[in-house]
Amino acid sequence: MSLVTIIQELWRFVKDNRFRILLGTLLGAVLVVGLRYAITNYVLRDSREAFNELREVYSQEPAEFQILVTIEDGQLFSNAFAYEEYMASEPVVRQIEAETGIEFYDWYKNEQTLELYKTTNYRGGLAGIRNSDSGVFTFRFAVADSPEANLAIAQAYADLILRGDAQFMEGHTVQMVTEPAIQELLPEELLPNVGTPESLSTFGVMNPLKTMLYTIIGAIIGLILSLTVLFLRSVFGAKITYAFDYTWDVEDQHLLFEAGKAGRQTDLADLLLIPRVPERLVVSQQTAHLSECEADGLLFLNHVQALPETAAPTDIVLIIYSHQTDKQWYQEQFNLLKLYRLPVKIIHVY
Repeated sequence: MSLVTIIQELWRFVKDNRFRILLGTLLGAVLVVGLRYAITNYVLRDSREAFNELREVYSQEPAEFQILVTIEDGQLFSNAFAYEEYMASEPVVRQIEAETGIEFYDWYKNEQTLELYKTTNYRGGLAGIRNSDSGVFTFRFAVADSPEANLAIAQAYADLILRGDAQFMEGHTVQMVTEPAIQELLPEELLPNVGTPESLSTFGVMNPLKTMLYTIIGAIIGLILSLTVLFLRSVFGAKITYAFDYTWDVEDQHLLFEAGKAGRQTDLADLLLIPRVPERLVVSQQTAHLSECEADGLLFLNHVQALPETAAPTDIVLIIYSHQTDKQWYQEQFNLLKLYRLPVKIIHVY
């Protein structure tokens, strides 16, 4: 089979099955994205309770206060995270719980369950943010199930910091800039960095880029599977459809003929008559289609076994019709025709 024939038939295969291929591609994309979504939900099933509890906590109005910290030489202390890490440590949280009678450490455990770890860009429900211009530390508390509880916790932390019990606070002078109150002191652009309902909006939601990636992967898988299934169905089907559904020898001639093609200057009869020979045997399972091609020197048969003993063909033509000619019939007739030790001209009509 020549390269031109391979390309031509593969292109015809794609055109004939374009809607099936498109459907398979779309189904592949949908299935992969859906499977990924289902796996994500399954993996995160144990995190739903933590998510719901944390969303409830983050939905409460926060309590906040502001301080200014200087060190012994009068310079501003600039590391708000040191205070925040101290305040968020379990021993200190347990101490504040004992002083206020409010249990709120679940806020921290829920953040850990959801992998909402503290980073330079995200500080969580208990956050310490430094104003780079003024040096003021703003401490924000969204850790309890009511604004009043947040305020009580904020007041207990403010008292703790003013006492200066922690070893790292030696030499620090703390000035209260804003007393604890139920309020939002942080500018709006910093709210995504702290515990708010919006900061949970990405939980359990696939990243758009990842969704696109999985869609592309699914489409490719669907495309490959569709092509494979359709190709195998054609190859192992009972009827001949494309040139790769059958074989012929190197010395044989193979022609593809598109019936009814507009603007064609030749027809099937021309292919049967040229070149002129005394007697040409034409074998086809669908001889009824060839009634218009009858001419002197052409002998039409359904089976080569019906060839008269007196016949002496000098040229052999085997005609195939897509979706009509049986593969078994073709192989049997091809093998018998090769016994004449003549090249076989195979005309594939589609």
